[in-house]
Amino acid sequence: MTDWGSHGAGSVEETETPFIIWGTGVAGDKKFQKRLKQADFTALIAGSLGIPFPTNSIGRFPSKFWNDLDFVCASLLANFNQIQQLMIVKKNIAMCGKLPFSPFPSEPIIDSLIKEAAGLAKQKSYEYAIGKLNKGIDLLLEGIVYYERYDQWLMMSLTIYSFLVWMLLIVTVIVSSSNGKSIEIFSKTHLLDFFSSILITFYLLEWPTLRIPYTFVPIYLTRLLIFSFSKKRYVDGLNSFKLKKFCLLAVRTTVGIEILALTFYHQETLVVGLVVNSIWCLSVKHTTTKQKALWITSTIIVAIFPTVPVIGKEKSMITVSLGSLLCTGISILWLKQYSRDPTMAGPESRHKILIYFQIFMISIASIFINSPEFILTRIFSWLSIPALLIIPVTLSSPILSVQLVSIFLGIATPFVYLSLTYEVFFIPSLYFTLFILLKLELSEASTTWKEFWFQKIGSGNRIRQFDLANSFRLAWLHLFFVYLSFFGIGNIASINSFDPSASRCFVSVFNPFVMMILLLIKIICPFLLVACVFRLLMLTSKEVEQNFLIVLYFCQGMALHMFLNVTNVGSWLEIGTSISHYVIVQVTTFFLFLLYFIANILTGMQSVQFLTSDKK
Repeated sequence: MTDWGSHGAGSVEETETPFIIWGTGVAGDKKFQKRLKQADFTALIAGSLGIPFPTNSIGRFPSKFWNDLDFVCASLLANFNQIQQLMIVKKNIAMCGKLPFSPFPSEPIIDSLIKEAAGLAKQKSYEYAIGKLNKGIDLLLEGIVYYERYDQWLMMSLTIYSFLVWMLLIVTVIVSSSNGKSIEIFSKTHLLDFFSSILITFYLLEWPTLRIPYTFVPIYLTRLLIFSFSKKRYVDGLNSFKLKKFCLLAVRTTVGIEILALTFYHQETLVVGLVVNSIWCLSVKHTTTKQKALWITSTIIVAIFPTVPVIGKEKSMITVSLGSLLCTGISILWLKQYSRDPTMAGPESRHKILIYFQIFMISIASIFINSPEFILTRIFSWLSIPALLIIPVTLSSPILSVQLVSIFLGIATPFVYLSLTYEVFFIPSLYFTLFILLKLELSEASTTWKEFWFQKIGSGNRIRQFDLANSFRLAWLHLFFVYLSFFGIGNIASINSFDPSASRCFVSVFNPFVMMILLLIKIICPFLLVACVFRLLMLTSKEVEQNFLIVLYFCQGMALHMFLNVTNVGSWLEIGTSISHYVIVQVTTFFLFLLYFIANILTGMQSVQFLTSDKK
């Protein structure tokens, strides 16, 4: 493990352990190094003690440590027979089923090698015999892997097929609802599909019970897809799109999925995504030069965070204090907008009191974080957590900027108390970027910033006409900013390192349960800010439904990418990381669904009438 608590990686220093072997028969006059796999230690101990090799061991008895070649040959022969019996067991399991069976191609070579090795051993040509046995054991280990993964290609094919059919089903719902209609894709043939999968699993493939989902899911989804394609409403919806436009959207969607998937492996990909957003703003949106400059500036600022290392970073309370003061300055600048123009109706007095209190909370945090043992630090730090929800809900301002700044201050305050260094600047930078995005999406280019400051929630100067390509773009942006929030400040690193000092302002003794809850609150804070902004962008329940369907489509495409990259070889970190990536992508939609309900409460969002393009 590293000094800061990480579980390490796959480097030589972290994965290799030195060992020394000595005793009777050991070639002590020879100085050499030999690398052993973990499994080989079992064979080494069993062979050295002269006891039977464990039945399920795949370790190889090392032959270079001994002076007595007769002993080495006999031990290696016993090891060969044990591994061969294990391969036969794996073969018998793979042979179950009524499908054509294909044996391991090198089995005849293995049989000939054991015969040659036995003959050489009788002639006391031990070195040649040992060479034959080692070559045979190499083939036996390959045979074990071959039979263990004998059905893997079929299970992977069924899984990939299920992913593709499921994504097509999501597309059918999206296309149909985009035409202002909805279709029922669920049939009433669950029992028929289930019994069909049982027959295939037990009588054709002869698989165990736990593998029933591999056959049930493809059968069930295929029937649903056929059922949905048979509906005239879907056909009408599909015909409303031009083929060229639909294919172009499919290409863009595929590229978008790959960009999102690559963020899990290379955080620098987030910078590429932000560049794509900036280019989109310059080429598509009809905005003023000032708005374009602000958007590009904000994306450049946010793009810095994914490129800065997070694991092993030093603590800097001065940096955290500056971040708290920056949040205070943003809120003060916002308040000035309401005092410049007396003709504009500023927030109500109740709203001002609550926002003044939030500004007071975030400003004193810059002082209290330097004295974590102070009793007032404990009081205000714990008070900031319920205030995150209570104050914006109590505020319930109909003005978009008022409600959003209250949400920002509520989220930023506990985040400051939980920060250790530069990540404290991520929340104000993200807020700046998302606020400009709101301006670009909810108002026309001619709308001044003064008018936008007082724009009401759920309203806009532009007509909300449905556009499938635009819905995919907004859904991709939603998902992109979620992953930017997750990887942009190294949340994975925060979970791995689990630095107890992050909760210094809340607890003074080591309490893993409380510390983990506080760490999760810190991780959720930027997610919640993104959820609130995109909830303000989705003015109707129709848009919310479309957004979640498209997000689900993106997540399933990413899940397919992650599934193909899951590995069971390499270091534990590599194996665990590949699995965790797949799990994270699969739970993203459910997680966003929960955040949507919280954001709906915080924003006080009210639906407006959805205007379709065919409305007269």
